Amino acid sequence: MSNEGKGKGASKIVAVALAVVAAGALAVGLYFTVGKGGETSADRMAGILPEDTTLLVWTGAIDELMAIAGEAGLDGEALAAAEPDFGEVVKKLGANPLTVEGLKTLGVDPSAAVGFSLVPAKDVELLMTVNIPLLEGKSAVELAKEVITKLELAKEVQLDEAEQNGRRLAWVRPILDGQAGPVVAAIMDLDEAGLVVFPGKQRRRLADAIEQQVKAYVPKLGGDSGTLAQVEAYSDAVSGGDAALLGAFFNPGPDTRELSVDDGGMQLFFWVAASALGIGGQVVVDGQELALKFRSVLVDSQVAAARQRDLEVLDLVPGQPIAGLHLAVDLGKVVEELRKTLPSDAFNSHTVVKTFTSPDGIPGLPEGTTLMEILDGELGFFLGELTGDPKRSVQSVTAFIGVKDQKSAEGMLVELLRSPGTQAGEEKVGDTTIHTLDFFGEMTAGFMFLDNRLWLAGSVENLRKIAEGKKGGLTEGERNSKIASVMRTEGALAMYVDLPKVIEGVAANMGRRAGDREGPLWGLLDELDYLTFEASLDGNVVASKIAVMVQGESFRKSALPKLAALLAPALGRVGTQKEYSVKTKGGREFVGAVERRGKTEAIDQLDKIYRSATMYYEAPRVSMEGMKLPCQFPASQPATPAATCCKEQGGPDADGDGRCDADYTVWDTATWAALMFQQNDPHSCVYSFESTGIHSEAQFTATAHCDVDCDGVMSTFQRFGRGSASATSAECMVEDSAGIYMENEGE
Repeated sequence: MSNEGKGKGASKIVAVALAVVAAGALAVGLYFTVGKGGETSADRMAGILPEDTTLLVWTGAIDELMAIAGEAGLDGEALAAAEPDFGEVVKKLGANPLTVEGLKTLGVDPSAAVGFSLVPAKDVELLMTVNIPLLEGKSAVELAKEVITKLELAKEVQLDEAEQNGRRLAWVRPILDGQAGPVVAAIMDLDEAGLVVFPGKQRRRLADAIEQQVKAYVPKLGGDSGTLAQVEAYSDAVSGGDAALLGAFFNPGPDTRELSVDDGGMQLFFWVAASALGIGGQVVVDGQELALKFRSVLVDSQVAAARQRDLEVLDLVPGQPIAGLHLAVDLGKVVEELRKTLPSDAFNSHTVVKTFTSPDGIPGLPEGTTLMEILDGELGFFLGELTGDPKRSVQSVTAFIGVKDQKSAEGMLVELLRSPGTQAGEEKVGDTTIHTLDFFGEMTAGFMFLDNRLWLAGSVENLRKIAEGKKGGLTEGERNSKIASVMRTEGALAMYVDLPKVIEGVAANMGRRAGDREGPLWGLLDELDYLTFEASLDGNVVASKIAVMVQGESFRKSALPKLAALLAPALGRVGTQKEYSVKTKGGREFVGAVERRGKTEAIDQLDKIYRSATMYYEAPRVSMEGMKLPCQFPASQPATPAATCCKEQGGPDADGDGRCDADYTVWDTATWAALMFQQNDPHSCVYSFESTGIHSEAQFTATAHCDVDCDGVMSTFQRFGRGSASATSAECMVEDSAGIYMENEGE
């Protein structure tokens, strides 16, 4: 093996050794966590990290996050049983770091929290630190030694002990060619915790530079030069929060304005970051609500573009809309902040700047007049319903835009009315003129100016109600209790979405029927109730909150398991549906494990094959001689890549995890190409396609065979398709398949 290869191997082993203790706390913790220890973890790390730390993330108590993971079906013991590599680590350690008892055995305090931070570094791009809470009397350095010994890594890793800022320290070095190599990480003892420092990238050619940067960074920890806790706005951005699932503090630093990218949206983010002394965020579960809260402490209240909304206008919005947005912003400040942030050439070409400040190219505006001069930055948009009929959905829309120059705005819209396909009319309601628009004879919409606002609606009747001063129904009714509280909140922005109605509308527009709504995604969507977003400004502090409400008993006990089910493919061999009980080779049963993964994969992939086969059948085709071919499905294709994935049965499973390794070459056949199908990632099932006949006699069977626990018992999933009885050479149609056939699905 080359030195380069040895370096990579040793680095990987080092990463395993350092991460195994923190695996449960960090990997799961950053996914879903809870927080009686959240503030303690944040404050501990902020008190020791240097002030140039870019990002600090902290979780809550590890034992509580593991309880949440258990509710979702994520089981540490199941993972050890299902994943051979992880199971071997657990066996050697004599403890499972994804269980509370296992963490205690290792010396980790499961009642405390985990922290994580990032610091820019020249040659390694990022230096990372992980804060691991330890039981009283435990040492991070001693724990590292213990892990290295139990995992039999003594020949791969060397620890050199030292002292830094009065704390015990160990430099971690890989053994290369029998010699201790450069430092790749550091482990420092804290009070009842350990801090692990390591680079974001391990480049062998930069080994010396990496060592220098790690060694230069470690003395800053807890030093006299300043810590993150002393950064202005740190406490204001992170304090006052509830117990969080996840908390974070972003430290923009003085150079954020200097960052420049071609993407205009990202440049806006840099503008926001540059105008902030600090940005704090947290994810919170409160009963049935999952909320993401932010507090941004600005450099100066004068840089804030937000302004107070006029809540009285909400009384005029008709009906009880299923979605609403109300925004008030100072356009002048938006442009001015962009002017400060961007180089002159980038500023002049920025989309936002050009839209609002260009005196050219807007039909109907007086010469030299800009859009910013006629608008005042207020916007309201409300959707009454969303259905499979786009016309009906558009007719339910009511919107308003604040204007400073009504005459110019009206001239601009009159010019718009002259576009082809529209017919304009007028009607009077008191002193208000309603301009009606007849679009292609299909629908009549309209607009009017009232109280320095341009009102637009898909239904002229809604404009009549507003012009007559009739009170709307926005804040009436039980279903609108939340929209009333959100939209009536003092602040610059408020938004509301009635998720069940919007989801039904989107599904209708996609042609979905009730029977089509199967699987974990629809299971999660059915749990949702509504989504809200609100933002307000208090001096130089911007507070914002986006929240999703679920209909079940609580988020943790209803929506979270369905969310975990949706993420099951990404979670690998650990499944999340508790209705499946799977036996391991040793006969032990555990809940929500590998079989769910195979079933989910098979159903998803067979659906792809079915849709592609249908498209192939219905698409007109000709021979090389130009003769039209009969309606037919692609030719038959045997099991690919083999009869089974399992190594034990001779399958192409190189690493013994029960899955076929990704190999695009085996899918390079005429049939799979016609079906536009191949597996680009490791997969648990093998796939075949059988077809016969033409026209109404054409039929196919797509099959997935899965043996995810490699016990020799194959699960079978099949999707069928056939040509319609009325299919002819002139029109190829497929008869819809009723569903999927399953055999031995729980074996």
